[in-house]
Amino acid sequence: MNTVSQHIRIALISSVKPSNTSAGQLILNRHLTGSSRIRFYEPPNLRSSLHPLSLFRRSTSILKRLGLADLSENLLLGLSGAWYLPEIKTDSASAPDLILTIAHGDLWHVARRYSVNINKPLVTIFHDWWPLLPNLSSFQRYRITLQFRRLYQASNLALCVSPGMLSELGPHSNAHVLYPIPSFRTSSRPPALSSFSPSDGNYFKVIYFGNLDDYGGMILSLLSLLENHPYIRFEVRGPLPQWPSATITRLSEKGLLLPFAPTDSFHQWISQTNAFLVPQVFHPSDELLMRTNFPSKIPEMSQYGKPIVVWGPKYASGVLWAQSAESGLCVCDPNPSSVVAALENLATSSSLQVTLGTAALIASNRDFNPLRIQSRFEGLLAAVCGHSKSDSMA
Repeated sequence: MNTVSQHIRIALISSVKPSNTSAGQLILNRHLTGSSRIRFYEPPNLRSSLHPLSLFRRSTSILKRLGLADLSENLLLGLSGAWYLPEIKTDSASAPDLILTIAHGDLWHVARRYSVNINKPLVTIFHDWWPLLPNLSSFQRYRITLQFRRLYQASNLALCVSPGMLSELGPHSNAHVLYPIPSFRTSSRPPALSSFSPSDGNYFKVIYFGNLDDYGGMILSLLSLLENHPYIRFEVRGPLPQWPSATITRLSEKGLLLPFAPTDSFHQWISQTNAFLVPQVFHPSDELLMRTNFPSKIPEMSQYGKPIVVWGPKYASGVLWAQSAESGLCVCDPNPSSVVAALENLATSSSLQVTLGTAALIASNRDFNPLRIQSRFEGLLAAVCGHSKSDSMA
């Protein structure tokens, strides 16, 4: 049994790796590398590169390069991670206390089997509704959805990114909501709250950063309405979107579409904004995704003490959080004109700006305090290390 003073030794078997790239990788990196209590490693793969399953996996990569990405993904996911045979450490000095995986990709299948083989607890983080993300055949999606739900029930500890994820996955003896962990701010002093007035002769600056693939259409529609606004400036950062080249050139020349920036420049850009925009898509086919995921930008943005504007359907996780906590301004109409109207109201109301900025700071110290989130993460891991749940592997 782990005590507070002992290290927690983790065997990480996950398609999502800890790094400073995508949101899921960044969150995992903060949990695992910023802790003095956690020691993690990835068990070596005992399959040789010439093993038939290894060769089959490489063949799916060739199909992807040939433009057959959907076929490649369906074939690869059909393996259920069988190409990876993790080494088992049997001596007590090096054996892990638990197995950690992310319910994404194909290696969570391996983590589940490995947990049974070595009789150690399985901890699974559910960041998004994975079965809806790849472009799968209907049979494959049905099959993976069943496996996804069985993974939840087989996990000794399930960490759900939102209340919606927990609700959708259903009853479990040891499931908890753990919001995305934001970066650890170096300064303990909260940012100074400020307000804007159009009479100042400046712009009320609203920013969005991140995914311009899934949210590209929403962002472009709003940019089109705000591009020449007299007192609202909407700036966007992210990878080059699939927009008309003339549009990209025009918005880039105006400084409204910006590339990624080094960390220091990025944080300076964020600190100079008046409000943040968080979009969640309205398409009915994405309802389950929007109910179960949670925008990782909200915890990050809350630390700056600026109003957070959530633009999404009424069932979306970010909207539900903002409404229940009264911590954000919600726009639940897909028409971008409604967002413009909400931003104009915000820009002309100093009291609303201060109210929402204060609410964001409260959220950063309550729901999204990185120290509290990390402490809870480590506490739940330590608690599960002393027992192992049987698994039928059904």
